Amino acid sequence: MTTVDLRDPSSRASGRVAGGPPVRRHLARERHAAPARFEQSPASFRPDIEGLRAVAIVVVVLFHAGVGALPGGFVGVDVFFVLSGFLITGLLVREMRTTGTVSVVGFYARRAKRLLPATAVVLLVVALLSTVIVSVVDRADVGRDVVASALYVANWHFGLDAVDYFASGMPSPVLHFWSLAVEEQFYLVWPWLLLLVTRAARRTGRSLTPSLLVGLTLVAVPSLWWSVVQTEASPSWAYFSTFTRAWELAIGGALVMLLPAIARLPRAAAALLGWGGALAIGWAVLTYSDTMPFPGSAALVPVLGTAALVAAGTRLPDAGCSRLLSHRALVRVGGVSYSWYLWHWPLLVFAAILAGGGLAWWQATVVVVASYAVAVVTRRVVEEPFHHSRALSRHPERALRLGAACTAIGVVAGLVLIAATLASSGPTNDPASAPGAAALDVVAPAADAGEPDVAASPSAPRPAASSVAEPGPGFVPTVTKVRDDLPLTDRDGCHQRYPDTAVPECVYGDPKGSQTVVLFGDSHATAWFPAVDAWARDTGWRLVSLTKHACPAAGARVWSALLQRSYRECSTWRTAALARIAREKPDVVITVGRTDYLVMKGSTPQGASESAAALSAAAVRTYTSLRALGSAVLVLRDNPMLDTDPVECLARNLDTPAACTRPLDSIAVEPQIESSTARQSGATYVDTRPVFCPDERCPVVIGGVVVYRDNQHVSATYARTLAPFLAPLLAALVR
Repeated sequence: MTTVDLRDPSSRASGRVAGGPPVRRHLARERHAAPARFEQSPASFRPDIEGLRAVAIVVVVLFHAGVGALPGGFVGVDVFFVLSGFLITGLLVREMRTTGTVSVVGFYARRAKRLLPATAVVLLVVALLSTVIVSVVDRADVGRDVVASALYVANWHFGLDAVDYFASGMPSPVLHFWSLAVEEQFYLVWPWLLLLVTRAARRTGRSLTPSLLVGLTLVAVPSLWWSVVQTEASPSWAYFSTFTRAWELAIGGALVMLLPAIARLPRAAAALLGWGGALAIGWAVLTYSDTMPFPGSAALVPVLGTAALVAAGTRLPDAGCSRLLSHRALVRVGGVSYSWYLWHWPLLVFAAILAGGGLAWWQATVVVVASYAVAVVTRRVVEEPFHHSRALSRHPERALRLGAACTAIGVVAGLVLIAATLASSGPTNDPASAPGAAALDVVAPAADAGEPDVAASPSAPRPAASSVAEPGPGFVPTVTKVRDDLPLTDRDGCHQRYPDTAVPECVYGDPKGSQTVVLFGDSHATAWFPAVDAWARDTGWRLVSLTKHACPAAGARVWSALLQRSYRECSTWRTAALARIAREKPDVVITVGRTDYLVMKGSTPQGASESAAALSAAAVRTYTSLRALGSAVLVLRDNPMLDTDPVECLARNLDTPAACTRPLDSIAVEPQIESSTARQSGATYVDTRPVFCPDERCPVVIGGVVVYRDNQHVSATYARTLAPFLAPLLAALVR
């Protein structure tokens, strides 16, 4: 059964609807002006283009809903980018040739009355529904998303979120606004660029057409190059960036300049061009998937396919593919494509939340049909009255004021949602009275280096989990702040992001201490930073933190799911980090991290079992080399990773956090290689499960402190309470 599942805590960062492809949001469309000859003006009403809009919106909506086998449905956005570039450039060029200039005020006024009223309605409804449907944990995020969408900077907003490894929560109900932001930014800049090129052409006495083609080329070529580069380096950022998408709009604009040549094409060549374009788009829709880097060079297929279809329709408006695309049913759907795009995604997100995290294919189909019905009403009641208003057409300044009012509605709706959320945090405790891990009375015994089987165990009878780990109402941090409860290293830049390869100074504890401890590993290692730092400050040790996103300490080449390639930056950084450790010659190296990385073999990742064996062998080599420096190596077992989002669970059970407790045996277990690698290398191994899952149960709140900030990362507040657990272990290693 196909499902739309919103329970994956990584879905907000990746734009992913769990159980389906990544949520790649697309489009914004522009309705055409009065009829004219196809050969002369792209501003004329083109039923084939309206039909192409319909095809694009249908594949996008079905892709988002998980209905049908359309793994590459996200390329619908590329179709719309090309169409927007063609139509808007055509309108502007037509005005230039008719009047000798462009009324920028008039252009902005037309865009405002055409696009912004429906946008304001959708954003207002999203904010209102979020107050009753969206968890209190995510409402403030949705509020910020609404503000960014209203200001048409959503692509930059979501781009930053997508490359944030720690981002979590549900997919935003306005995530699809990223593509509208790209197009609005295009609308903002494009008339000025065309005016600049036109004036330059007049000063030099050159023809307008070649001058505009040169200008468009100067936009398209660097943008395409940057798209390829960024897609390789940071695909999530490349997906949302205006600079990696500008070439697609420029290709559409270039078509306008080529209309005279296109009109002279032989009919057979035009027909072949159209069918080739349709084949290219269909091939991309059916064969592309979320595992491939995109946009980059892969976007050339749907972009050039769209350009070919538009060109063919210019020459053969009543034959070939154009005749099919001009079918009345497709034209009707294309006419509501803008409103349908606005409504379909938030309704899918809200429906999935109400369904408890997932939609069966038939449920998603019902939502898709309902969103189309809402779109039809929106077009008739909101879009058309403003779009065709004679008063707004005669007075562009009124249309601009309307646009400003619509923007203000979205901004205010988002800000009110944020403010209302801050007052809905639920009961809380005094941080000073929340003991956290100390409530468990778990103290690791003194351990000797070279005895890797040492495991944390209670030094005294431990209270039952039901009496200590599952308190009544009240905990810290509050549920609305726990996602941001990050260690200092994540906030000051010392925890390295995906693109980073340098090793900054990053010295903590007592910088003048005579003894040094190094914290080394991935984001699960940096989660322990508050505990290690607290211990180092108390004992006068110098702490060097060397951690990086999704990069294990073990010296193996690993696959990056986010980058969809070998994680080269990890290998480069690790080499530099090991060189830094060799220079430091620390007394102790503490390492902890995930053990389920996929290890590369040549240019492809190995399977899970092969990767576990390869990672284990690499870890032994790394730990052995560290011990050869004279350093004691402490290997901590990674914290259990929950199978549900604990913060979302807390938000639903503010008064009874014990309801979120999970049995340890129900949690998916990673390959447990820490003990064997420590034994083989002579390092010291410690089992940390007693401080996370007392009595084989894993509470979300322990000693009045929230344990996790998402399903896999320990909160900084709880980590600080683990310092007493580490103290005897570290003391034993250096005595």
